[in-house]
Amino acid sequence: MAYYPSLRDYKTKSERVRIIENIQRLKSALEQEVPRKNLEENLLIATWNIRELGKNDKAVRMRESLFYMAEVISSYDLVAVQEIGNDLKDLKELVKILGPEWDYLITNITEGASGNGERLAFLFDTRKVIFRKVVGEIVLPDPKGASAKQLARTPFIVAFQSGWFKFYITTVHIYYGKATKSSAEYKRRAKEINDVATFLKKRTAKEKENHLILGDFNITGRDKNDATLKALLDGGFKIPPALLALSNANTNADGTMPYDQIAYIDQPGYMEFNNNTNSVGIFNFFQHVFRKEDETIFEGEVKKSKLSYKQWKTFQMSDHLPLWIEFKVDFSENYLNKLKTEEYKK
Repeated sequence: MAYYPSLRDYKTKSERVRIIENIQRLKSALEQEVPRKNLEENLLIATWNIRELGKNDKAVRMRESLFYMAEVISSYDLVAVQEIGNDLKDLKELVKILGPEWDYLITNITEGASGNGERLAFLFDTRKVIFRKVVGEIVLPDPKGASAKQLARTPFIVAFQSGWFKFYITTVHIYYGKATKSSAEYKRRAKEINDVATFLKKRTAKEKENHLILGDFNITGRDKNDATLKALLDGGFKIPPALLALSNANTNADGTMPYDQIAYIDQPGYMEFNNNTNSVGIFNFFQHVFRKEDETIFEGEVKKSKLSYKQWKTFQMSDHLPLWIEFKVDFSENYLNKLKTEEYKK
């Protein structure tokens, strides 16, 4: 549930009513598509590449867009966000709308042409998610006799807990480059995915904890022979069965590519997915805000941007859709049964 007091700032009643009706459409759709948040039973984790949040020089992001983003994010408990820029004004306003229960952790910008001056972040509902005081950016170790080529954008790793569920979570925004599968840029993309997955697999084996990796991998196919998806699987991570079972797992706004992904390495008995019919999904906000029938409302803003309406609205919301999954967080019965079978130690 987001907070709306600042909606009073809109001077005209018609504009305020239009924005409220958009929020209400979003709320209704989210209630139907996303499981209800429950303090003791479930955890909803999402990943969302929000196009140029705080780094938007092509189209000014209107304040009303932040209300819509907050409504979407508030339906989850923990959200990994990619493509945040240097200016944190919009992010801070977004968190303010989410309300006092929400907090965030964010990286510094990644320097260099490939880094694109971007940040990665986690937004989380503190009523459900506990920050376990471990946070960092991943730097790949040097192989013997050589220097490791670092990822274009430094992955962000944090330790969290919700209920009985303890886990590390890493978010990434993998290098894109040319989409041609024979190109050097595409091969670099696949290598980045495999490098970070392999690194985290080794780390997880030492720490004996659950590990999630999620974000914008720029994955190009769902076939296990696709080089980008194969790079993730070969690195030791698994795709949740419910996500594999989705009939359409494309997360770009055009609905053509499964760029975003959620994968995991689990400690058996201490990570469990909910298996309801709606335990995983992709939310298409453009069915409810910035719709085709709304185009005339924004003619002036679109004209100033010199973009098409289709392009412009992705700078208001994003050119990616949020991907989410539901976990169970109550392992108390498992723990009690385990204790029953253990030998007594004096």
